[in-house]
Amino acid sequence: MIVTCKQCFTKYYIGDEAIGKNGHKVKCTQCNYVWFQDYQKCEESDNDDKNTVANLPVVIQYVLPYWIKLVPVFFSALILITALFVFQGPVVSKFHFMNVFYNKIGLPVTEGLILNGIEVKKKKDNTVDINGFITNKSTLRRSTPNLIIKFLSVNKKSIAVKTAYISSSYLGKDDKIAFYKNIEMPLDAKFVSVSIANKYDMLSY
Repeated sequence: MIVTCKQCFTKYYIGDEAIGKNGHKVKCTQCNYVWFQDYQKCEESDNDDKNTVANLPVVIQYVLPYWIKLVPVFFSALILITALFVFQGPVVSKFHFMNVFYNKIGLPVTEGLILNGIEVKKKKDNTVDINGFITNKSTLRRSTPNLIIKFLSVNKKSIAVKTAYISSSYLGKDDKIAFYKNIEMPLDAKFVSVSIANKYDMLSY
């Protein structure tokens, strides 16, 4: 087939496969003009045309933008991070060294940690004393967790949520640590709930 430059009108002989049925971007080697060549608009040629037209034009290859090449890497990383978060417990059970990794990124594993002997006493200054024990019943060393203190209305609806930080660093297997916290209580709160902060609570800090 014959392709004609739209700027300098130089004609080129080119094989059908170079343009393709969907057309292709080409560049004139005489004037450097670039255009999209529609397959349907190419001129038919015979063998004699090869000797009467110029050399082939440069067929420009499509180059993907750099950021598109990074998309698969981004989504792969996103999937990996999501899996590490959602399957935190099984990951640590299978690969014990990952316990250190989760501690470093601020998402310590809390599976196997339980609360014992919780006592809540309301004081006259509208604060509550909360004390009890945290015990590690897992087979691995755990970072000492934070506590989530929820204040509830008479209808058991959440009014306020506070985080209580425990100063100790780690709990070994079957280790127990006592804690005591004095926290201001909202005036309309009637109940207090105490729980160990899990990975979802930690994301909201």
